[in-house]
Amino acid sequence: MRRSLRYLILAIGCFAGCVIIVMFFSEWAIIRGFLGDVLVVALVYFLLKVGYEFRPQRLAPAVLAVAVLVEGAQYLQVARHVGLAGNEAVQLV
Repeated sequence: MRRSLRYLILAIGCFAGCVIIVMFFSEWAIIRGFLGDVLVVALVYFLLKVGYEFRPQRLAPAVLAVAVLVEGAQYLQVARHVGLAGNEAVQLV
């Protein structure tokens, strides 16, 4: 339980960092585009560690693969090609 609490606190911290970036640094492309992505990847990792006992050697590459797929989809503008470009939830991702 103690380990889950530590990961939950880290996840809340990452989420708070993401909110701060969106609220105050949305005009700064380097901060929102780079630091925001790093925080989101860490957030996903910590949230998965809160609920499950994954080994870091397996979880880290899986989270990295998902992050690379999301970034690739953004680069290829998949949302626009499938007609979801106006959807705010898709834009947030």
